[in-house]
Amino acid sequence: MAKRPTYDWEAIEKDYRTGLYSFRQLETMHGPRSMTISQKAKSKGWTKDLSKNVQDRTRDILTTGNEDSSMPRPSDEAIIEAAATTAASVVFQHRAWAKKGRDVVSAMLEKLGDQVDAGRIEVKDRDGEIVGIDLPLDYMGKAASNMVTAMEKLVKIERQAYNLDAPQDDEKPEAKLTEAQIDERIRRLASEASES
Repeated sequence: MAKRPTYDWEAIEKDYRTGLYSFRQLETMHGPRSMTISQKAKSKGWTKDLSKNVQDRTRDILTTGNEDSSMPRPSDEAIIEAAATTAASVVFQHRAWAKKGRDVVSAMLEKLGDQVDAGRIEVKDRDGEIVGIDLPLDYMGKAASNMVTAMEKLVKIERQAYNLDAPQDDEKPEAKLTEAQIDERIRRLASEASES
């Protein structure tokens, strides 16, 4: 009899409770199937409410630094660069998924078009034999409806991934300042310049 694998459920629970990982990511990291992890979390009453605490603590470490820590506090530029690189990586992945989705939808549309042109589809009969039948109207209705829904979702995903719906603000931030704010900013910058 094959020996059942053993898993570090304590480590899995800790990672689960951070709220940073999906069940599929936990499966990849620790081994048990995502469904098994989900069932274990439910049966053991694991809560996934620590994600806000993790985010708050991470933000605290990044913005205030930790005097007891041996880690040097990163500069604002390093924080911005790291966050921008991570965000760009996510957007690039979304764009790749959107392209794959577009390819799938295009292939499905082509297949559906071929079926419409032929007026027939191939199906298995009760004996498992493949036979051609006239194109059923209910099938066509469902297929067309599903394709429209898929295209609508895909367009929305692509527009988000390429930031096409973001409001365009061509006005420079300085243009929104009042005269008093501009004068104060000039005084502050002149003061900083004279100190260095």
